[in-house]
Amino acid sequence: MLTLEDVLTELCRVVPIASFHTGDPLADDLRRYKDDPSPAVRRERAAALAAILSRFLERHGGCLGGPFTLVTTVPSARDGPAPLVHPLVGVVTRVAALAPLYRPALRDDFTAWELVRGHSVLLVDDTFVTGVHLRRAAAALLAAGAREVVALVIGRKVSYETPATFALDRCCLCNPA
Repeated sequence: MLTLEDVLTELCRVVPIASFHTGDPLADDLRRYKDDPSPAVRRERAAALAAILSRFLERHGGCLGGPFTLVTTVPSARDGPAPLVHPLVGVVTRVAALAPLYRPALRDDFTAWELVRGHSVLLVDDTFVTGVHLRRAAAALLAAGAREVVALVIGRKVSYETPATFALDRCCLCNPA
């Protein structure tokens, strides 16, 4: 029987920067950068996430493969009206290595724009819980002609039986544990 992990592996490589439990500081950052009522707190949390993403890429960008010719984000799956620009776009475009390659390549209904054809895509998501949205996004990019898709996730939510990890000096590809 195929698991969700098997399906994701067949679609694309998925690389989480860190794993977290509900209530961890990273979980708090991942929620508050888009949901906090204070714009100042949202900006502060977005800057913290951009710093994590930037430091990870400095140390482990080569582990991801590439070179990537396009960077995009997973669309919001929120209830209610989506923001004009998803807050994750603001995080990604703060990272000097990603900003020049960023293009909105996926519509809110998880269909891809034609512009992905032939590109090697780095798909960035903030939170991985079940993987459903990431899988839909990767499948849409590949169906629209992307040459390859590698997904980079800032935080993966894990059960309390699984230890949370946060160490920018290692990644799951070059130093699995």
